[in-house]
Amino acid sequence: MKKTFLSILLTFSFITPVFAASEWEGKWEYERYNFVLQGGLIITNCTAKECDFEIKTFNGAHTCEISGRMKINKTKAVFTEKTHSRFSDERGFAEFDFDLDPEKRIIKVIGKGDTSYYCGIRGHYEGSYENIENPDRFQTSFDCWKKDISDIEKEICAAAKLSFADLETTNIYPSPRTPEWYAERDKCGPNIDCLWEFYKKKIKEQYQKQTKKTLNLYEYLQPFLKDNPYTYPYRMTLINDYLHNNLTREEYLAWLVTIGDIQDIQATDCPNCYFRAYGIPGLYTSYESAMYMDTKGLWLAFISEDLKDPEHIVVYMPADQTEDDMPALVREWVEDHKESHPAGAKYKHFKSSAEYFPEQSPLKQLLQKIFPSFSLTEKRLSTSQSDK
Repeated sequence: MKKTFLSILLTFSFITPVFAASEWEGKWEYERYNFVLQGGLIITNCTAKECDFEIKTFNGAHTCEISGRMKINKTKAVFTEKTHSRFSDERGFAEFDFDLDPEKRIIKVIGKGDTSYYCGIRGHYEGSYENIENPDRFQTSFDCWKKDISDIEKEICAAAKLSFADLETTNIYPSPRTPEWYAERDKCGPNIDCLWEFYKKKIKEQYQKQTKKTLNLYEYLQPFLKDNPYTYPYRMTLINDYLHNNLTREEYLAWLVTIGDIQDIQATDCPNCYFRAYGIPGLYTSYESAMYMDTKGLWLAFISEDLKDPEHIVVYMPADQTEDDMPALVREWVEDHKESHPAGAKYKHFKSSAEYFPEQSPLKQLLQKIFPSFSLTEKRLSTSQSDK
């Protein structure tokens, strides 16, 4: 009887290992796949039930700094501290809860009480901190951390645009995962370009199936706004593809830098348009952009210190429109930034809009198909234009 009990105890001990506090130790990167939020968490000097920690995060120029010794209970940890108000002699109380996932890949941090004491006005620290030793893995419709995923799935997990597209074919424009669907996908092998074309094709098919309409980017983005009104353009597969194909590499990356906090300036007198302004908190006037879209086309304006000519504002307009056609919201945004950018704005045309904004006249579509650089209104431009 005693031998049997000992065997059971040893077996239980084998399948339920003792969790050591030292497993918290290491460096953890804050919101690894966020283009704006940066920083990290460092955990050191762990004993059986305690560890030292330090958090430093950046939201543009706004920071948070938190440090102390947290109490460990297996995969949970907590740090509490009395705080001093920055505006009075009153004392406050702050609590930070840490949650380590079973695979020891990610620590999630949540604050309670007077945590503003540790941050600037627009500082952020809550969220996920990922072990820096982890290979890059984006969120997809399947588990990227399973050991038996295919080389194709590994490629999807490792590429941001593919992971966003995969989620889009699951949540926004759901494409049934039939054996035929997988067979078509798998013909690409681990080829990013082929997989990108596959996902675009499936998204277009589902868009037309759901809407019974010809593809129009303004209509295409509507489900994103219902799902999350603050969705960033680079997460919308077809809009991201449109911008990537039209802007130079330098311009695309410079625009991408500006995608920080969203200023929701949807005008009440523009019920059938989409307008969002973006910027890096604390670095406005240096890294900002604005996007306007309706059924006729897309306007994009941005400034970035990453450009060779940062004193200029870059404005992209639909292929068949001119500066005179600029929507009031875009014009107001440009005028607001001209004072700090005296060289003014450079105006450019998107190469073509016919595939994504088909409500142009048939004549314009035909002419632009025959003469890709042709613009019926080109002579009206008051400043020099350059179609890419």
